[in-house]
Parts: sequence; structure tokens; C-alpha cells
Amino acid sequence: MPSLRAAPVAILMALALFMVTPAAVGHSEQQTTDPAQGEQLDTAPDVIKVEFDDPMRITRVSLADGDGTAFPIEAESGRDAVTTLEVPLQPLPDGDYAFSWRGLSEDGHTMSGELSFSIEAR
Repeated sequence: MPSLRAAPVAILMALALFMVTPAAVGHSEQQTTDPAQGEQLDTAPDVIKVEFDDPMRITRVSLADGDGTAFPIEAESGRDAVTTLEVPLQPLPDGDYAFSWRGLSEDGHTMSGELSFSIEAR
């Protein structure tokens, strides 16, 4: 008959194994952006692109300038899961910009990211 002391040890070992074993379905992660984080541009981009390693269902995107003025934008994909988020832009004046996104990864976890860039015509 097993000892009653063996049960807590077995439970702790199982928990430790679970904690070090990678999940079968992980979070999607932002891989690259265009423009790149902190990039100084000569002209305004036509689109912002964000690449993910796994599909992401985008739930919100936003763009604001350095004064906090928001610019109306919308993801091309709507709320469909994508590995490339593309957000078309209207012409933007010179200045500093902050773009952010929020979405759900395949495993249902909420994810978010942001990037900043600036435009200065030369």
C-alpha cells in the first residue's frame, strides 16, 4: 500500500514537469513590423504591417500622433485571424506617431503590441 507521504511528492513532481514542458499551443508573437520600431521616415507610409509567428485575431488598432490626436484606422482583415496585420493609412503629416494593436492568439490569450515611428520630410 503506497504511503500517504508519496502523494504530495508525486503531485509536486507532476506540477514541476508541467511548468517546464512547453505548451502544445503557444501564444502568437509579434515578429517584425514595417515601419520598424523607432524608425525615422522621409515620407509617410501607405500601410503599417505587423508579422506574427502564428495567426492572431486582431480586435483593436489605434494610431495617435505625439500630441495624442487619434487618427481613424482599421485593420484590412477585420477580425479574421491573420499572420500579417495590414493597416492602410491616409496621408500623415510630419511628426511622431504611436501605433498599437490588440488581439487574441490561437490559444485564446489576449496579446498586444505597439510601435513608434516618426516622419520628417527632408
